[in-house]
Amino acid sequence: MGLAAWLVIDSRKDSSPKSSGNTGPVALSRSGLKRFAGTISQPIYWVGPRRGKMYEITRSSRGTYLRYLPTGVKAGDSRPLLTIGTYPYQNAYAVAKTGSKAPDTVAQDIGGGGIATYNTKHPTNVYVAYPGSAYQVEVYDPKPAVAQRLATRGQVQPVLKTAESQARGPVAVSPAELRSLATSLGHPIYWAGSRPNTTYELWQTPRGYTYIRYLPSGVGVGDKGSYLIVGTYPMKNAFNITRDSSAKGKRTITRRIPDGGIAAYTKKYATNVYVAFPGVNVQIEVYDPSARLTPKLVASGQIVPVR
Repeated sequence: MGLAAWLVIDSRKDSSPKSSGNTGPVALSRSGLKRFAGTISQPIYWVGPRRGKMYEITRSSRGTYLRYLPTGVKAGDSRPLLTIGTYPYQNAYAVAKTGSKAPDTVAQDIGGGGIATYNTKHPTNVYVAYPGSAYQVEVYDPKPAVAQRLATRGQVQPVLKTAESQARGPVAVSPAELRSLATSLGHPIYWAGSRPNTTYELWQTPRGYTYIRYLPSGVGVGDKGSYLIVGTYPMKNAFNITRDSSAKGKRTITRRIPDGGIAAYTKKYATNVYVAFPGVNVQIEVYDPSARLTPKLVASGQIVPVR
């Protein structure tokens, strides 16, 4: 990635950049950065505040770059510095998961259900994606160990955490509590229906993703084992995005399912099937440790809203 290529513009004042089109580079204080983040329609990711730093913002048609400037370093300086890139990228998590087995690729599951990957030939650039998010995040640092540590230890986050109040769990819930939650969220929550002798474990991420895990009798909440999980991710135009993204994947298997829905997965990762329905602004991810069972479960029409 071209994180070292910058427009050289002398931006000495902490003035808010324009909220549309190409921007910067411009140096902002922490408060100025938060103000700017509130003026644009997409998130800006960072790895948290740093004492004595200014935050350089550059926007282009490709995405938004946030660079950490040490004291005395002006916006546009050409030296390599810690940089976080935020790129619009539909189905970013599914693409990252599919590519995680590519040659020379290192992948690691991270907090919030996300994944971090990098190529061993370019260890300074680590890519982060979360389920249901339409953005890919790139963490660059001239020291590979620093980039990898920041990307994998839960420090990658939006500057403005608009969904922070929704974080919750894991907790055991009843079907009635799930119905009440769906009402409060304003969008459906999907599951695989009720099952006897089962505990429904719920957790929600700061990004508004909702997960229901099916725990067999005798398994406690928070258990480390692998069990059926149904994730619901708010996503506008989820059906078109899932359909179009799957059509571009050479190894993607696409199936029509009951109620006009679509399911997409790859043979390598048949444990994870992505589902969407026309007119419903959520994408659903169904996971089961058995790659044989997950596609069959989705095709059977059992993945439905909690009612």
